[in-house]
Amino acid sequence: MRVTFVLPCRGKSGGVRSTVDLSSGLLRRGYDVRIVYRSTPFLSRAGLRCALYRLRGFNNSDWISDFDGKVESFNNLEQVCFEDGEIVIAVGAMTIEAVYNLQQPVIKIRQCRGFLEYMPELMNYAWGLPMPTIAVSETLIPSLEQYSSGHVIGVVPNGIDTKKYFPEEYTRNGVGTIFSRSPKKSPEDTLTLMRQIKDRWPNLSRYVFGTARRPKELPKSVYWILPPIGKCRELYNRSKIWLVTSRSEGFCRPILEAMACGTMVISTNHDSASGLISHGENGILVPIGDIDAFMEYIDLFLKDKKERQHFVENGFETVRKFTWEDAVDKMEEVLLSVC
Repeated sequence: MRVTFVLPCRGKSGGVRSTVDLSSGLLRRGYDVRIVYRSTPFLSRAGLRCALYRLRGFNNSDWISDFDGKVESFNNLEQVCFEDGEIVIAVGAMTIEAVYNLQQPVIKIRQCRGFLEYMPELMNYAWGLPMPTIAVSETLIPSLEQYSSGHVIGVVPNGIDTKKYFPEEYTRNGVGTIFSRSPKKSPEDTLTLMRQIKDRWPNLSRYVFGTARRPKELPKSVYWILPPIGKCRELYNRSKIWLVTSRSEGFCRPILEAMACGTMVISTNHDSASGLISHGENGILVPIGDIDAFMEYIDLFLKDKKERQHFVENGFETVRKFTWEDAVDKMEEVLLSVC
């Protein structure tokens, strides 16, 4: 069975990383798996940014380089050679139209990894096309049913690699988060929260990483751009509490990564958070944009180490439910159902 995942680009996004992890799992099981991605013009903003990262020594700025299978780029998907009956999976809204319009005799599927609510016309068009759909989380299905004229044929969640994310012997002396300039990640709330934490607890360390250029509101000492996995793991382990301020997510791997490192999580109640966090059991959910609620819970759990540890232990239990082996099992079920 030949399977091709179609990405809108390559890079360091969570969608690219999860596609690589899932594709690698299928590859190990003997599937003929390929990843194709839309090429980025060198003189575009994204192309120049990637070139600049490489010049600065950020060799880890692309997850696709971790994939051992076949990789191809395209400008026009019709120019890519597909076999008859090949399964072609559009990853995210940006690739759905190109896959849907393929004239070659392939089996077309799309994978929902979340929504871009700030692009309503694209969402209505892309998810309204009649294509079978895979969701990365059960919590996305209600929105998919509103957008989509196709049916959800399976839920294939992400996994977490506990050989890469695990507790280490660091002093936990701060709070951490991830910064992104994407509107759905709510960058303004992230910066507001970091500022208020600094004002209220001036001696509490802050740990922030991301793929974006450091925002001027954050000093160099608290921000890491494109850190390798080992450094990410260290930052999780140095944090008592990990914060997620997103308005929208498809799956939100950082929640599981933080839990796997023994860090308590406080997150907005975005699309997928309720699928990973049970409020008051393995983490805390707050309303989107409610900085005051974040601050109240941070204050509470900085003071109460015993209660914080209760969330940590339950977080470990949650992590054990999300393995890549299980994810690949579910993906195999989907593939066999459509071929």
